[in-house]
Amino acid sequence: REQWGQYLRANGLPASRLLSDQVHLNDFGCWLMAELVKQRFRYLPNHPKDRWRDLTRTVTVGKEVKWKDGRLTLTFEGNRVDLIAEEGTPPKSPAKILIDGKKPSQIPQLYAFTRSSPYPNIHWPCVMRVSWQKPLVLEEWTARITEATDDLKHFRFTVRGSVTGADGEGESDKPFVSRSGRIVIQPDDWSIARSREFTGVPMPPGFEVKWRVIPLFADEYMPPSIADKTVEQTTTVAQGLPNGRHTLEIVSPDGRPIPLRAIRIYKPPLSP
Repeated sequence: REQWGQYLRANGLPASRLLSDQVHLNDFGCWLMAELVKQRFRYLPNHPKDRWRDLTRTVTVGKEVKWKDGRLTLTFEGNRVDLIAEEGTPPKSPAKILIDGKKPSQIPQLYAFTRSSPYPNIHWPCVMRVSWQKPLVLEEWTARITEATDDLKHFRFTVRGSVTGADGEGESDKPFVSRSGRIVIQPDDWSIARSREFTGVPMPPGFEVKWRVIPLFADEYMPPSIADKTVEQTTTVAQGLPNGRHTLEIVSPDGRPIPLRAIRIYKPPLSP
């Protein structure tokens, strides 16, 4: 920020020359930002490499890990697992995936909320963040605004899940935890009042906000066909695991190895 100000003063420019509106950069502003950031990138040959060297690890099937009695087992450290297909005849039914002896669908951290639906006349989501206290299921959620002030700084709402059903009601200025514990919304998570102020558009009667729970896992794996050998055919079977030590098991449906070239493990630098 200090360098940004120095550039403006040295060149006699107002900040508006580098902005497309009151907030976002135009092409000139993007160029300046890139030039300032580039100065921070340096090659440090003597810097330790241990923290980043193995953040992504590709394990070759048949060499580093092998099938035994129709089962492939790999112990790893990380939070995401991708399977990379090999050319060959796929099995008649999918292989089973287990992580730490469980189906991935039984691991609560492998579920995620989508971005919520937006306020009228703007792309901003009505809820910036939704969290949970109890394990989720795959379903669609709806928050219906039942009454509100004109400026939307205070409103009441009900929450319903397509599987869970009616799950409680709350007020925008108070922390909300649904009866099932599957939905948690803090007062600062709502962006409805800001959207109302920015657009000047009143909220329609019976307005609803929607979002979904989606899977970041696969309980089964069927090797995809490979039309282009130059392109990896990857399938993510788990993303969002607690970042630590886990055991992956792939169980063939007929006791024979399935076409699988490699397993890719992602290990972020931060772990418990």
